Parts: sequence; C-alpha cells; structure tokens
Amino acid sequence: MWSCAHKEVTGIGIVHIRINDRTIRTLSNVRHVPDLKKNLISLGILDSKSCRINIESNIINISCGALILMKGKKIGSLYVLEG
Repeated sequence: MWSCAHKEVTGIGIVHIRINDRTIRTLSNVRHVPDLKKNLISLGILDSKSCRINIESNIINISCGALILMKGKKIGSLYVLEG
C-alpha cells in the first residue's frame, strides 16, 4: 500500500551498484532513508541527466548515449533492476 507520509533523510552520499554485466555503476547524491523498504531510483533525475529511459512490454532500459546503464523488469508495480 502506498503511503504519502514524509520520510526522514539521514544522509546523502554515493552508491556503487553492480549491474547484470558485472559492471559497477556509481549513483551520486543518493538519499539514505532508513524507513523505506525498497531502494528507489528517480527516473526524473536520470532524465535531467540526459539519460534515455525506454519502457516496453514490462522491460525497462536506461541508457546515456551508447552506454546501457541499467536494465530491469516490472514486478508488481515497480521495475526491478537486474544484476
């Protein structure tokens, strides 16, 4: 169930994530919100960084230029990244 309650940000930093091809990607200005049960990535922020977001047939692909950053599939109402 979705909650509109405000959650406290306890830190801002850098996160390294390994994607499906074993490449490590770095996300900066990441907010740490201990009360969230899922890790969320803002598509709006990626869009503002000129990344291309393609969603088709429950599959999401995020790329910047020719570089594929992330891939995932829809599970329930969220897209879950592979890797």
